[in-house]
Amino acid sequence: MKKICFKVDANGTIGQGHVMRCLALAAMLHDCWEVSCHFIASDQDTLGFLAETGYPCHCLNMDYRDYSVGAADATLACVRKIGADMILVDSYDVTDAFVCRLRQGTKVACFWCGEDYISADAIINYNIDLERERYERSYAGGKTRLLLGADYIPLREEFRREAVGKVAEEVRSVLVLTGGSDNREFLEDFVVHLQHYRWCQRMRFTCIMGKYCQSDMGISGEDSHSLPSHVRLIPHVSDVLSVIKEHDLVLSAGGTTVYELCAIGMPAVIFSIADNQVGEAEYMSGNGIMPYAGDSREPGFWDRLFRMLEEMVLDRSKRERVAKKMSGLVDGKGAERIGKELMKLMAEEAE
Repeated sequence: MKKICFKVDANGTIGQGHVMRCLALAAMLHDCWEVSCHFIASDQDTLGFLAETGYPCHCLNMDYRDYSVGAADATLACVRKIGADMILVDSYDVTDAFVCRLRQGTKVACFWCGEDYISADAIINYNIDLERERYERSYAGGKTRLLLGADYIPLREEFRREAVGKVAEEVRSVLVLTGGSDNREFLEDFVVHLQHYRWCQRMRFTCIMGKYCQSDMGISGEDSHSLPSHVRLIPHVSDVLSVIKEHDLVLSAGGTTVYELCAIGMPAVIFSIADNQVGEAEYMSGNGIMPYAGDSREPGFWDRLFRMLEEMVLDRSKRERVAKKMSGLVDGKGAERIGKELMKLMAEEAE
């Protein structure tokens, strides 16, 4: 049986997107090729999250941002103890020195969207706004496998096999998603601004608080205030697809969640709350795939967001066009394609 390690973290700063895509890939590798999947976490925050998944988890007790050669040595020792055939590293902080050290003892694949050269055996970047020519130029003549573009979007199983169906005749409910974290307290600001728009009062809004959401939305403690009657706040849920299907329209931050919405054809308005979400969101908007309300940190954001949201609510034909464009972007086979390439790499190591 082949074994693979995933070096990945999740916390209130970086959210849980890195872990979720690794879990999607791990499920594919296990189910299709019976690969034994292990996770290596930097600290107890990530270990607590991974403990719920059922996969074997190992903790290095280090800073999650540490990708020094020393951290590579500790990681490689863990890989060797497990007896893994390769490791997949998923972090925006990874360094070439870290990867080079790992490659002295195992095959290395990386989820990587940075501009620096990384000497991995495989680079995965599914961002639709990536500069493909830059990657091909940087890695020309080498043996690094480049898994680039939307063909390699790794979706969770439930989003690979199910679509929402017809676009609703009328929007009665809107789901608001910010991902695993909300360290800029977007949801709290959203609820405050929501009350300034009368047309919103006739609809139901559901806000999902991610696992690492740091705000209590002002509804606890001595200074608490009640949520408006048409706003529902729910904690992190494992079956987010079921919640999505209960709604007619989604307002979502950028990231992997947007690709999941594309896969099931759920019309959405997107926004960004972090720098790494801007490029993809602007690409989506510029290519007419879905409306982008902009960066939540910019002036005029809230008026723009509610204007775009109202336009989508009032125009069913626009929602249908958006849903069609979105569903044409993702075919749901990304995890399988990545899995096949990783299996080839592990076979090469065994030769």
